[in-house]
Amino acid sequence: MDVYHRWLDRRASEGRLVAVGRVVIGVCVLVGCWLAPKLADPKFGGVFQFIQEFQGYLWPGIVAAFVFGMMVDKAPPAAGITALVAGPAIYHLLRTQAGELHFLIHVAVTFNLLLMLMGLITFWRPLAEPRSLPVRAEMAETRTEPVVLVAGWLVIAAVVAFFVVFA
Repeated sequence: MDVYHRWLDRRASEGRLVAVGRVVIGVCVLVGCWLAPKLADPKFGGVFQFIQEFQGYLWPGIVAAFVFGMMVDKAPPAAGITALVAGPAIYHLLRTQAGELHFLIHVAVTFNLLLMLMGLITFWRPLAEPRSLPVRAEMAETRTEPVVLVAGWLVIAAVVAFFVVFA
C-alpha cells in the first residue's frame, strides 16, 4: 500500500487503499495457488527446499547490512545499499557457477563477501563523524530483573541438557 500511495496515487482515499490492498492480496493468493503444485516437482526438492534456497537471495544482504551498520559506527549508507543490491547478484552467481555446493554455503559465502565489501567501502569512504544510537534519559537506569536472569540460565541449561541427551 505504501508503494501505491506514494508513487501511483498520492490522493487515494483510505477506502481506495483498502480496496487496492484486497485486490493485491487476492492476486497473491491466486499466484500462490497456481505456483504451489508446481513446487511439488522433484526437481525442486520440495516446497521447503525451494523456499529456503530462494530466501538466500534476500537475507544475506539484509542481515549483513544490519549487522555491519550496528557494529561499525562509521559505516556510510553506501555500504548498506551496496549489500542490499549486491547480495542477490552474488548469491545468483554462486548458485549458477557453483551449483554443486549446498545452498547454505552459497548463503555463507555471500554474507561474508558482503561484509568484506562493506568493510572496503567503509575503509575508503568512512563517515566523518561516527553515528550513535540515541539514548533515552528515562531508560538510562535500566537493569535486568533477577527473575529474567534465572529464566535465561534455565533456558541455556535446558539447551545443554538436550544436546547431552539427544546428541
